[in-house]
Amino acid sequence: MVRVLPLLLAMGMAAQSGSPFRKLEAAREMKQRGASAEAAKAYDALMPDVRASGDRKLLAQALLEAGQLSLAAGDYPRALVRGEEAGKLFDSLHDLPNQAAAGNLAGSAQLYRGDYPASIAHYQNALELDRRQGDVKGEITRLTNLAGVFFFQGKYLDALEYYQAALHRAVENAREPWSANRRQIALTNLAVLYEQLGQNQQALLYYRQALAGESALQTAERGQLLSNAGTLYRRLGDAVKALETYREAQKLFAHEHLSDAEIHVLQNVGIALALDMQDARGAEQAFTAALVEAGATANRREIVLAHLFRGEAYFRAARWSPAKADFASALEGARAIGGSEEQWTALYGLARIQRREGRPQDALATLRAAIGVIEAVRTGLGTSSLKTEFLANKRDVYDAAIGLTLEAGAFDPELLFHLFEQARARNLQDALRGTGGPVSLKAVQARLGDRLLLEYWIGDGKSAIFWATQSAWKCIPRAWNTADEAAVRSMVAAQRNGAEGWREPANRLGTQLLGQVPPLANAHHIVIVPDGALYQVPFETLSPAPGEPMLIQKSAVSYLPAAALLLRPAPNVTYLAPWSRQFLGFGDPLLDAPAVLPRAVLPGDVQWARLPQSARELKAIAAALPGRATIHAGADNQKRYLFGLQALGTPLLHFATHAVADTIDANRSRMLFTPQPGSPSSEYLFRPEVQGLSLDDADLVTLSACDTEGGAVVRGEGVQSFSRSFLAAGARSTVTTLWRVEDRATADFMQIFYQHLSKGEAKAEALRAAKLSFILHRGPRAQPRYWAAFVLNGDGQQPIRPVFRWTWIAALLALSLAIAVTVFSRYQRRHRRTQ
Repeated sequence: MVRVLPLLLAMGMAAQSGSPFRKLEAAREMKQRGASAEAAKAYDALMPDVRASGDRKLLAQALLEAGQLSLAAGDYPRALVRGEEAGKLFDSLHDLPNQAAAGNLAGSAQLYRGDYPASIAHYQNALELDRRQGDVKGEITRLTNLAGVFFFQGKYLDALEYYQAALHRAVENAREPWSANRRQIALTNLAVLYEQLGQNQQALLYYRQALAGESALQTAERGQLLSNAGTLYRRLGDAVKALETYREAQKLFAHEHLSDAEIHVLQNVGIALALDMQDARGAEQAFTAALVEAGATANRREIVLAHLFRGEAYFRAARWSPAKADFASALEGARAIGGSEEQWTALYGLARIQRREGRPQDALATLRAAIGVIEAVRTGLGTSSLKTEFLANKRDVYDAAIGLTLEAGAFDPELLFHLFEQARARNLQDALRGTGGPVSLKAVQARLGDRLLLEYWIGDGKSAIFWATQSAWKCIPRAWNTADEAAVRSMVAAQRNGAEGWREPANRLGTQLLGQVPPLANAHHIVIVPDGALYQVPFETLSPAPGEPMLIQKSAVSYLPAAALLLRPAPNVTYLAPWSRQFLGFGDPLLDAPAVLPRAVLPGDVQWARLPQSARELKAIAAALPGRATIHAGADNQKRYLFGLQALGTPLLHFATHAVADTIDANRSRMLFTPQPGSPSSEYLFRPEVQGLSLDDADLVTLSACDTEGGAVVRGEGVQSFSRSFLAAGARSTVTTLWRVEDRATADFMQIFYQHLSKGEAKAEALRAAKLSFILHRGPRAQPRYWAAFVLNGDGQQPIRPVFRWTWIAALLALSLAIAVTVFSRYQRRHRRTQ
């Protein structure tokens, strides 16, 4: 993404004399010739003398320049301190341009630290300063930076407003010499944003506008723009145009001797040739060219990456010997530079070679070494440095180790269970449990109580069921093939559409997934940890064997992304006061307000219909619960209330609205709200925004909307559904939907569910009761289409927090009054006797 970097405005310093000024000039000269490390040391050394000089302007300028170097070096805390101090000094000097630059510096430091509200505050303040002095160029920079903050937060419509405002201001000032540059940058950012939103044709239109005519972009910016466009062409299926665009970017980078950028685009060329054109020889040549370029610049990390890419190309071409040599060279280089991600990737490549050579024990040992590297520095590993569409995903390493362990036959249950848990929902586990020690099978068993745990694993042609009770366990390896995948798709599609054909594939899956689990017959509550295609499956509809009742008819069922979530500390159950808010509901969004992004254009959207039953649903739930309830429906259904004080401390959150689960990019998954007047960007709540909520007091979040348990499946993390986001935000449990649900039936279902919750039933039992009420219904609602979509993730064993009711208070008052009257009467009788 091309972004406007924080600008260092011209200082306009007059010539001065004295040692501090000369030192500052020397530090600037180092900075200008690219000696950043030496310049940073020079700024650090001169700062005491500048402070001692008493020259506030000189100090402010030195702090600003040194802060810029700190920002570039990744020392964000120091950049923030220097930017804020410089801002205060420039404020006292009434120097608006430099005060805005200092605010921009502080905002950028807060952005990279992840403190988005503070970043926005700094950028907004700088924007006001730009507008006060009529600095349009600075205003565009600040608008762009603010858009970037919203983009990182997943607030895409807010980002869109600011990017469009930046473009508008650039076009308005077309006669200014800087306008063309700012216009092309704004067009590029809009292209990136629309690409993120899945509107690839609109993104391509913006890319073409940015590339049209004479370029005002710097060479690096134009090259990056071409590289981005090439990736979009690949996404649109035009590999030929993608390669042509990549090659054009490569020429620019080569002409300007931008070696790192040239290496990256050569890697993109190799990936396109390997994956899209099936040109193994061409891919090998591109990766070799990247290796040669990296060697010429002595860029050791790029040399390692080039060996990895070429090794993978050789491996896919079944050229085992050169592949092994490249992976070995990559491992040696990765260890030399301390590149953890490159180390485990190289080890995984070598393990695959060892397995090809018929050395499974050596391969398993190498895989365990790779896992050791991953786990040692897990929190520092990302996905941006390696192109995981071509190289390995961390889940590949765990899957290979699990597969080899199962093939060996005899295995340590603790080790195998630990591998299972390491291979799933790690980001969520880290968010909820921290990055503590291994997940212990014994610790999980101790938390089960009378529940049965069924944890599934699906690998390449293999699967396994790991079941555990408080006192027993067993792992059952199974085959897994395309017929099983087809059975999942067939059953779910039939259930979603209300067709009778769901029973045959359900029988097949039930036998495959539930058979040979002895404790199943006596389990009253089953906790399921699915994997792969099984995330789509409502296990409640399966039977262990043909002719037996469905699982829901015998047991309550809840789901977990990982068994490690059973180890979350149990909540402190305290009674809510009757005047405390127990329920906060949202629903029935208005649809007549104009949308910023046409709903028919956003992938997955439809021309929504009103949900009149959702308002009835919310009122019925509020009436069923004993505590105080707040409902935002119709015109009042605005997401700002979710981010206000109302949501804090509220145990029950309920959304009865439309939703879209994006199966390509989870960050585009969204729920529909009524736009706030004057702020059309409030129309959607995107999934990344959910994780910014503070829901530690939420017992249950219910998303009575379509497809809210769907989403993109990320290997090693699972389905990126709304339930994951609400759990990560602190909620104890969620109820979401596997497919589209009918408005009226959903309202009735939710009313029954909350009635059982209000009686103090456990959440899983209450959901089971609602499903059984539909199953026993003589009519179409007995079909899974109407009830099987609702699934409970998280803690299903606990009831919702109880409410100390007004009637109990009245009874206590009456009892207290009666006791007081009795005591007073006895006192009076005694007093009379003494007279």
